[in-house]
Order: sequence, then C-alpha cells, then structure tokens
Amino acid sequence: MKFLVLNLPYQSKIIRKYSCSYFARGFLYPPVELVRLSTIIEENSFPGDEVLFYDAIVENHDEDNCIEKIKNIQPDYIFTMTSIDFISSELKFIEKLRLCVKNPLIIIGYIPSLYPDDFSKYGVVLDGNFETIVYNSLLIIKAEQKADFIEIIKNERLKRTEHNPDLIVHYNLKFIKNYRYKELFSKGNTGFTYWSFGCPYSCSFCIKTYNQHKVSFRKTENILQEIKYFAENGIKNIRLLDDNCTLKKTLLKEVLKFQSENGLKFNYYGLTRIDLLDNEVVDLLIDLNFKHIMIGLETINENSGREYNKIFNIDFEQTKLILKKLRKNKVEISIFMLFNPLTEQFTDIKNTLSYLRNLPVSFASLSYVIPYPGTDIFKKNEQNIEVQNYPEFRWRWKKDYYLNLKKNETYFLKNFYFTNPDRFINLIRLFLKYPSQAFDIFFDSMKYLFTSNKEREDYF
Repeated sequence: MKFLVLNLPYQSKIIRKYSCSYFARGFLYPPVELVRLSTIIEENSFPGDEVLFYDAIVENHDEDNCIEKIKNIQPDYIFTMTSIDFISSELKFIEKLRLCVKNPLIIIGYIPSLYPDDFSKYGVVLDGNFETIVYNSLLIIKAEQKADFIEIIKNERLKRTEHNPDLIVHYNLKFIKNYRYKELFSKGNTGFTYWSFGCPYSCSFCIKTYNQHKVSFRKTENILQEIKYFAENGIKNIRLLDDNCTLKKTLLKEVLKFQSENGLKFNYYGLTRIDLLDNEVVDLLIDLNFKHIMIGLETINENSGREYNKIFNIDFEQTKLILKKLRKNKVEISIFMLFNPLTEQFTDIKNTLSYLRNLPVSFASLSYVIPYPGTDIFKKNEQNIEVQNYPEFRWRWKKDYYLNLKKNETYFLKNFYFTNPDRFINLIRLFLKYPSQAFDIFFDSMKYLFTSNKEREDYF
C-alpha cells in the first residue's frame, strides 16, 4: 500500500495544529502532528508499504500543483488535517481532492469532528485521538491480514481510547526538509516537538483537544532520545509546541541534567502561562538556554478573567522581578493579550498598556477573542454570535462588535512599542539581526493594518 500524509495547500503560509491555526509571519513550523503520524504509519505498516509526506505549504504549491503531484503519486490512502480558521477554503480543496483519488480520505480535525456529517461524503473523520486510532488499525491489518483499511479505521474510531504520546520514540526527520522551517528570530536549524499534549486547564475560549482537560507527557527517556537525535542531525534550536512547556519541573531538570552530562546545548523557545513561572522555573529556563518565552496572560480585567475561567493569583511585583531576571539573562519575552468586545472597552486597553508598561516585556499582541464552537464561551454567548456552518464554517461576534477593531489594535501596538524607548530599540536590534524575518513581519503587518477587512484575530 502507498500512504500519503498531506499538509493541505493554502494561498498564504499558515500553521496548522489540531488545536489552533494561524498565519506564519517571519516564521514557519512543520505540521508536527502529521510528521508524527507519518512515522507511526511507517513503523507499523507492512514491509514494502510506502509512506510519503507532502507539505504543500512549505513547497509553495497551489491547489493545481498539489492535485497534479498527487495524481503522479497515486496513493492508496491520503491522511490530512484541517485547520480551524481556514476550514472553508480547505473544504473546497478537499472536494476536488476526493474526485481524483480512489479511496475515501482520512480527515483529521477539530471542526470535522464537531460536524462529521458534513465531511463524511469525503472520507473518514478522526478526532484528536487520531494517532491511537491509526496505530490500532495498522496492528489489526497486520495481525488479521485484512485489507479494508477504511472499514477498520471506522470501527476503531468508535472505541474509547486514551491518547498515547509514546506510540513512537520520536518522529523521523527524513519526512521533512527541516532547513525550510524557521522559528521567529532564530538562526540555524530548528527541531519542532512536543514534550506533552493537551492542557489541564479549562479556559472558556480554548477548544478541548486530545484528552479534554488532561495533559499527557511523553516518557522522559523518549524525550531525551529525541534531544540526542536532534543533536546528531545538526539541530541548533528546539521549539517546544506544548501548550505549557513549564508544567513539569522534574522534566526540565532531567533535560538539563542529560544535556550537561552529554555536552549538549540548544537554544530553546516555548509557550507557558504567567502563573507557571516561579524563581525555580526561571532558573531552569535560563540554564537550558531559553531564548524566547511566550506567555499567555490574556487579561488583567477581573470580569474578563472570570469569563475566560482564567484568574491569576499572582503578585505584580514578584512577577516583575521574575521577568526582569529572564530579560537580564537575554531571554526575550512575549505576552499574549485577549480583548473581549462583549465585556471590555477602550479603557481596558489603556489599563492593559499601563500594566505592561512597567514589565520588562519584549513583545506583546492584542487579539480579539474568537467564539469557537464547542467552547464554553460559545455556549454562553450564542445570542451574540453570527454562526455560519457548512460550507462556510465561520463563527464571529456580531458585526457591531468589530467596529473599533483596527483602531484598538493599532492603538495597542503603537503605544506598546513606540512609547517605550528600550522596547523600540530592542525591536530594531532584532530586525537588523534577522532582516528577512523582519521584512516578512513588517510587510504583512502593514498590509493588514492598511488594507485588510478583518474579522478574525490579528496577524501579529
């Protein structure tokens, strides 16, 4: 059999993950979940089976190029993953794709799993447990010598199974042209990976993936083997794609110990929550050589915090000292803020800027919260949401809530960067150090601010 794992084409560079999707501006990540899936299939299929991975995004292939390539490959089965924000465009391509292949597609995605009837005519829909479902299906084929792969997958998806992050030790780098993917403001090859999947928190705006409110960590020995594998393949940077890369202090300690004993050193990049940073964690991040930590703060408005189910019990002065320690050790800090047009006003943006003004933060973004279906914030506020299901798949607040969107975001960015000399100088320094990435960010930012008619979160 010939298996093809496909990252769908799109008219712009985007990042696809099961849990989210966004524009790639100055950076580009591989679809690691699909690369892991490719490795799972290869390690558990019959000898002689062929497993191909095709990333139409990094190849800059449009829909026609993609269809032509797939016709030449002639795969028996195609696995693909949809995004969340670009699903309408993807669906149109999936319709075309289904016409040129003999077997139903295997479609992985959050939106298809919410609305499976709308996608069933194109193929089999898998939810966040797709790795385990495919793995078990392959084992059945090998054990029972059955050939009807689609029927087996259909049956396996009906079973209650837990997400298992250790079906492989690590993904195989041979599937991707790793040098073509970049982390923001970095040099050298980057290894993109997860140390954990899922999230133990219950933010109302966030979609629930994998084991719902659980988090599953990979085995420490597998993570350490992957680190060694990255080093052997010339990787200089490691981008952790976990929702919260600082959840497990013991893991950070194990990694630090392993790297010290084996003479390994990487530049690390990752995302976390503000309340998961204490002095011990910060020391570990510094010792691990973190270069950029991205922090989800979301709001300082207590009402919005309750709405988001995200109340931080943190001391401002202590947080300031922790962040200063990171900056003193040359760790760049990004803060992500959300704006809820239902509950917040322009004064809340001013208050947020005032709060951030006294923190040693390198970057910040302000995004309008999006009421995704299936989230608690969607269920609670349906009367204020414009819903377009199949085939558009678009969920936004009613139009009036976006009247001041550009004004608010422009005001936030201008005042965050241009009223703080140190912050502005640091931005220019980074732009000069990474000119090609800086150009991408600047060009797309200006294009958005001055030309786009936007009703989604910002590009930054």
